[in-house]
Amino acid sequence: EQAAGNVYEVFETFIGVMDRVEKEFSISVLESYRRLMSQSCEFVLSHEENHGNITNHFACYSYVAHKMGLFLYDQRYHALGDRLLQRTLALQSSEGWFEEYEGADAGYESRTLYYLAKLFVEFSKKDLLPLLSHSLNNFMRYCIHPDGSIGGEYGSRNTMICYSAGFEILSSYLPIAASFAKNIRLALKLRKTLTLNCLDLD
Repeated sequence: EQAAGNVYEVFETFIGVMDRVEKEFSISVLESYRRLMSQSCEFVLSHEENHGNITNHFACYSYVAHKMGLFLYDQRYHALGDRLLQRTLALQSSEGWFEEYEGADAGYESRTLYYLAKLFVEFSKKDLLPLLSHSLNNFMRYCIHPDGSIGGEYGSRNTMICYSAGFEILSSYLPIAASFAKNIRLALKLRKTLTLNCLDLD
């Protein structure tokens, strides 16, 4: 499949592993990895996703493009990450939610917030904090239910899965995020919301 998303998803997994084991490799091995990954990453510089407004994808791609820039020592990927971030932010409504196929969806909103939170912390995108607060205070507060579950049939994509790490990241900056994180942790413990056991891996 000629899709940039595949490259971003593979690289995100790759860099997640490298962040943990990079010190185990020699400089020559790391350079060989950079050469190999550079060939794949070049693809995203000339291919963008245009089949719909899927904000959680754009936020993910923005974050991963910046990680590409760090790993490959290439400013082109940082510039790409900034463009993708602007594309993401342009899709935030006045009500706080980020567009998912022409509507709001709490489950995928939590994924968007996860990547924006990582951009805020890891790449010092300080201007993101008020936009994150806008989403949490004016949209997500109505979508995280009293039992800690999230979303459902009222969303544009009907999702009920929660990417709770974004709330954990933001809990040090926004009290409402800390409250969400606490409720969702309890919901996961009591299995009141979707867990990994609910995924169909076949």
